[in-house]
Amino acid sequence: MEKVLVYNFKDNLIDKIRDFIIDNFSDKDNDFSDIMCVFPGKRPALFLKRSMADRIKKTFFPPVVLSIDGFVENVVSKRRIVNKISDLDAYYLVYSIAAKVDRSMLKGRESFSEFLPWAREIALFIEQLDLEDIEDGSLEKIQKSAVIGYDVPDSINVLLQNIISIRRLYHRALEEKHLLNRGLLYSYATDIIRDCEFDEFRKIIFCDLFYISSTQAKIMKAVYESGRGIFVFQGDKNKWPILMKKEKDLGILMPEAKEDNSYPNISLYAGYDLHTQIGFVSDIIKNNIDDINDTVIILPRRETLIPLLSEIADIVKDFNVSLGYPLRRTPVFTLFNAVLNAQKSRRQEYYYTFDYLKVLRHPLVKNLNVTAGASVTRVLVHKIEEILKGKIETELGGSLFIRPGDLENLEDIFTLSRDTLRNMNVKVDIDSLKSVVSKLHRVFFYSFEGVENFNSFCRGVKAVSSLIIEKSMLNSFPLNRIAVDSVLSLSDEMSSLSFSEEKFSPEDIYSIFMQKIEDELISFSGSPLKGMQILGPLEVRSLNFKNVIFVDVNEGVIPKLKFYEPLVPRDITLSLGIDRLEREEEIQRYQFMRVVMSSKNVFLIYEENKDKEKSRFLEELIWEKQKRLGRMDVFNIIRGSFRLNIAARESKVKKTKAMVDYLREKRYSPTMLNTYLRCPMQFYFHYVLGMREDTNLIDDIGTDEIGTFLHNLLEESFKPFIGRKPLINKEFREEFMRLFESSFSSKILKRMRSDAFILKEIIKTRLDRFLDEEKRRDVDKIICLEKEFYDTLRFGSADYSFVSKVDRIDEVSGSLVIIDYKSGSSDVVPKKLKGDIQPEKLSREYIRDNVKSFQLPIYYIISKRYFKNKHIEAQIYNLRTLERKSLFIDGSSVLDAYLRYIEYILKEITNYDIPFAADKEERKCNSCPFFYLCR
Repeated sequence: MEKVLVYNFKDNLIDKIRDFIIDNFSDKDNDFSDIMCVFPGKRPALFLKRSMADRIKKTFFPPVVLSIDGFVENVVSKRRIVNKISDLDAYYLVYSIAAKVDRSMLKGRESFSEFLPWAREIALFIEQLDLEDIEDGSLEKIQKSAVIGYDVPDSINVLLQNIISIRRLYHRALEEKHLLNRGLLYSYATDIIRDCEFDEFRKIIFCDLFYISSTQAKIMKAVYESGRGIFVFQGDKNKWPILMKKEKDLGILMPEAKEDNSYPNISLYAGYDLHTQIGFVSDIIKNNIDDINDTVIILPRRETLIPLLSEIADIVKDFNVSLGYPLRRTPVFTLFNAVLNAQKSRRQEYYYTFDYLKVLRHPLVKNLNVTAGASVTRVLVHKIEEILKGKIETELGGSLFIRPGDLENLEDIFTLSRDTLRNMNVKVDIDSLKSVVSKLHRVFFYSFEGVENFNSFCRGVKAVSSLIIEKSMLNSFPLNRIAVDSVLSLSDEMSSLSFSEEKFSPEDIYSIFMQKIEDELISFSGSPLKGMQILGPLEVRSLNFKNVIFVDVNEGVIPKLKFYEPLVPRDITLSLGIDRLEREEEIQRYQFMRVVMSSKNVFLIYEENKDKEKSRFLEELIWEKQKRLGRMDVFNIIRGSFRLNIAARESKVKKTKAMVDYLREKRYSPTMLNTYLRCPMQFYFHYVLGMREDTNLIDDIGTDEIGTFLHNLLEESFKPFIGRKPLINKEFREEFMRLFESSFSSKILKRMRSDAFILKEIIKTRLDRFLDEEKRRDVDKIICLEKEFYDTLRFGSADYSFVSKVDRIDEVSGSLVIIDYKSGSSDVVPKKLKGDIQPEKLSREYIRDNVKSFQLPIYYIISKRYFKNKHIEAQIYNLRTLERKSLFIDGSSVLDAYLRYIEYILKEITNYDIPFAADKEERKCNSCPFFYLCR
């Protein structure tokens, strides 16, 4: 019997191993349970058993099939109980040891959460040393060199100086705790393997173990030399250096594989993004696949999975997903992220409003069926949001920080919610509504307050998870259910940590939890033997498929290599005989070539754009075929494209008779005319359809709101001077500043964070300068403040109603000065106009560019009618620069020109034949609230 078997890539490895077992170890009972097969992973076990069943076609006892890790664990379990240390326990142990050996390693990363990435790398480095059986003596040179100093940060030199001590203390601590990590598991197995008897097995067949570590080689060699071991390889040792090295490490002579130079049918597809690639997969399945059960889709990037499933779910009934999907890409992750962010930004019992609302608005929260249906929770959340954003006026509107208890005691939330629900035919009482809000606060907020160790934190995690499982539509979304189960498993793991009762800062606990779930993968259930297989590149090891669809065959994705070592420099690992980079590339190249060459039809899909290029492995396939055929055009690459017929959309709205009638009866203001001047479509959206920007008092303070604040402050402050001369003395200044402080605290301060004092000082300084300027102005008396003037302007046979709200009118030396405050920097004073109007130039665009704004002209015209025989001057008063600009009115001809312009715009607005059309100018459009409605 051959003890070393080698097959080529075209051979179906599972079928070859099946034939070898049946041909050599059959008996009358078809009992193969005394044969063990050891594969790189667990997946081939099912395929081997199915293959044997297909050939035997009757009852049989299958061989024992283990992964290499499972085999080693089986070996060690013959001598001791195998208790493996959890990842976090291992990292915390490394952290504790580092702190004892030399605390300078912790400089800048004193807390466990900050040191966690380092602890992970140190633990993995020690594990690698153990797997490769590297003795402490080999590390002594590195320690001595680190004393002199490698060209790395000082903290890494300190680590390397102490690596032997850290490793020894780590091993000792594990032994004292009767625990093993993967490295020690293999190390222990090498010590006992030659004394182990495998009497229950006739043969142990090591199958397709391409890369093996030093400890694995020693274990396999010992079994081989005991007479029980058989090796099965796939590939030509002359083409694969790792196979050549394996021959030496195992002390065997590996026969050359029988050549089969035939190539599969390879088709190349070039897309320009992920979704184009997925579109190709769909087309390939529809048009090129005749056997779904013998087809595999290989996904090197896990984030491709959900878009792929969304695309093919309608065309593939049976498929099995066997690669993990990142938990961080699920709504469950975003929920816990939002919950913990709310805790991080909390100030004692007050929560940052944005983060508070982000939790409540999360789909998994606002759709909870806490009582009487999910609609109750949704309505409550929306009412809370409307109140905090200021859409419903209460004392809590616009608060930057809120206390959940204040919301629980705010009756408006519950009465408004009850009334809304009644309109939806949902009857629920106030007490039930209060209990819903109370429960949301208790689970998503209060349960994480006062957290001081992992046990208390995990109670909060379990409370959130349990409520979601019990009260949400989780079962309608299987991915979310799996994600919650993963979080609960992680919570159980963290509750059982050796340090779960130790005190940590809440921030440390949150950070560790988030780091952990960011790396978590969720698994899908399915049948590996039925339907189309969706696997990662490593899951396809040892398996053959007739049809292979390989997505993302791009450089940087396949092979995916880590070109730098975050902790231990590469030249150090090379000096120890560990070349991760070269090893990883050869492993990934081998797996790629094996799965491609072992199939019949291969569909390789990649992205082609300025940022991405074909994988080097794909380039190798192309080059090999070019050499074989002696020409360059060996592949007809199918490129992704979409046929788009783009019709330019004109942003126009034709007027209806109802619109025109409405517009003729409407009361106009200077702001309305200015809006039409800027853009008729904006006028249509705002003043015809009645649309406006959504108000949100918890958004950042805008210039409009600062302007409103200043207008209200000036009206309130100067109101005592109506009808008399303003006196800007010490008493007035003190009262003005008192009013400013009070208004700022109630209107602005609660909506701002720590930078509020900067804005406050800027406004205060400018108001000081404004009062200085007012003191210099010789004002006889203030006529009015924030007064609305109503009038009708007749043009031809048409009357148009107008209203204008004037900020302030002063009497100065017998003349009236109309003042329009501006807090911004825009220039809205019309150009100096001449009385003569050239009809051919008359247009909205001409008026827009020359008049700019009807604010002062309309103020002037209407005020002139109210205050007859008075000389009137209209001014823009810039509160930022204290500059005053006056409207130029030089005789009746200029006034007639303004009236003519007003008439022109009004008649255009009410002209049935002139549609509302967008005035497209990039700068203005980008800031327009109706930008997307115009597209």
